[in-house]
Amino acid sequence: AVVTQVANVPTIVKTYAGVGKLDNNQAPSVSITAPKTNSNFIAPAIVTITASATDVDGTITKVEFYNDVNPLGSTTASPYSYNWTNVAAGAYSITAIASDNSGNKTTSAVVAITIAPVMPSVTSPVSYLQNSTATTLSATGTSLKWYTVATGGIGSTIAPTPSTTTVGTTNYYVSQTVNGIESARAKIDVIVNAIPVETSISLKSGWNLVGYPFMNSKDIATALSSIWDNVLTVKDLTGFYDKSQPIALNSLSKLNWG
Repeated sequence: AVVTQVANVPTIVKTYAGVGKLDNNQAPSVSITAPKTNSNFIAPAIVTITASATDVDGTITKVEFYNDVNPLGSTTASPYSYNWTNVAAGAYSITAIASDNSGNKTTSAVVAITIAPVMPSVTSPVSYLQNSTATTLSATGTSLKWYTVATGGIGSTIAPTPSTTTVGTTNYYVSQTVNGIESARAKIDVIVNAIPVETSISLKSGWNLVGYPFMNSKDIATALSSIWDNVLTVKDLTGFYDKSQPIALNSLSKLNWG
């Protein structure tokens, strides 16, 4: 206490913390406005973190952004935001810390986000003839899980071998898991086609109208292999093939379905 004399009446003035006044400065407030908690992204992700920060009796001097205890970046100007780039697959906890001009700091509530890996790479569709021998399905990824449904179900780490007994299309699904996070499922369509029925063709001298029983493009000799020894000339709506002509002079070399 300090004692002073005013008109011979002693007055006592109390001092606090050596500054002559009681410091009632309030801490700043801060919250993360984006992303929302439980938001999902696909790796490698770009996550824009935005915070709202205010101070009722001072100014905001800095807002810092953290992944758990690891600093990501900071800004001193509003709007307070940070672009977190190339974020790998995983689960993350984001916070923001606001500082004011009196040195007070406040930490925001935690925002949890998930970065999922991309879907594994697959080849689709895969086609077989009915009752032919199928090979085990494959995909490129990490810790693959195979499913028979698009969502739900129980995944298997063993890649399936399709059945070719029944004509039709069967869907298979596969995901990958990175850093404990499972990706969306990639779809593989397995198509089983009926075996083409072979029919005998009775040829007559001159022009014959011959059907094309294949679903894809084939060389003329392959497509007409059963009658090739008797073929002289082939025509369709787009060109011709004449056995007696040099290959370079023929405008038709392949036959197409349809």
